[in-house]
Amino acid sequence: MTKIFVKILILCVIPVCLPGQEGIKIIAHRGASFNYPENTMLAFSKALEAGAGYIELDIRLSADDSIMVIHDETIDRTTNGSGEVRSLTFQHLRTFSAGHPEKFGESYAGERIPSFYEVISVFGGSCVLCVDMKNVPEQMAVNLANNAGAAGDVVWCSYNRDKLERIRGQYPGARLSLITNLATESDICFASDLEMESLTTSWYTPGLYIRKAHTRNLEYWAGVIDDPAIADIFIRQGADAIITGNPAAMALPDVKLIHAFPNPFTCSVSIVTATEEPPGEISILDETGKIICRILPDSGTFTWTPGDLPGGIYFITAVYKNNILFEKILFLP
Repeated sequence: MTKIFVKILILCVIPVCLPGQEGIKIIAHRGASFNYPENTMLAFSKALEAGAGYIELDIRLSADDSIMVIHDETIDRTTNGSGEVRSLTFQHLRTFSAGHPEKFGESYAGERIPSFYEVISVFGGSCVLCVDMKNVPEQMAVNLANNAGAAGDVVWCSYNRDKLERIRGQYPGARLSLITNLATESDICFASDLEMESLTTSWYTPGLYIRKAHTRNLEYWAGVIDDPAIADIFIRQGADAIITGNPAAMALPDVKLIHAFPNPFTCSVSIVTATEEPPGEISILDETGKIICRILPDSGTFTWTPGDLPGGIYFITAVYKNNILFEKILFLP
């Protein structure tokens, strides 16, 4: 019981660091790709409107060596065309809609696959571009950014260590980030020895690596996280940035849209969402991000009883088609 009262004291005295607060970088993964077609000018614009200061994007070469902004080797998944990016010219690629028809239908049919130069020209200076180099020779990409006057606006990101080493050797002042799915001691040492800006990992990586990265003067960027409750867990553990396709969900709304009472609670808690439509799904997560229960509500009100679960902080997430709401609750059995 003493530990629980300590938690209450901490919550009352020290503001809990939540997504969107000052000091936490919000990196829009392929732009605001949760609600808009990924890696498009529209998705990038919407990410900035939502408050993201960083945009993550992917680059690939076309048949005529134009640097295009697209993730996959082919255009099949995200456009209304088909074929390998490397086998199609710039002009041919621009004839296809990048509106991601499988996900969005015809709502964004006018979107096109942008070129890297186009993105730098429009967004350089207004945000930081985190560029995941796919099959693009690093010298070609870095020179393009430097010639456009955007050297300080780009963080070069890659899984490929050789590529990052070559950039560091040729461009000593370049900003670098090593991408890894599950961080290891070796990854942290490599990134630190190369004087990188950050280590970018999936959120499945144990939080202890946040502290290990910090001891080597590295920032820790966690992604891809679209659920603000999971983002909150990593931020409280010290993550420096959240990579998300849903940057709007990472900023706290001016009006609270989800309520829990009583909070703290001892037996059960009532949850009410102050929205016209009920959420498609409500989940309860523990402090590690594990989903304890999932509910498909027919209204915006329900009651949760933890039963024999241990006391502590839990998270409620209400998932809508275009947004995710979350709230913290404290269980005192």
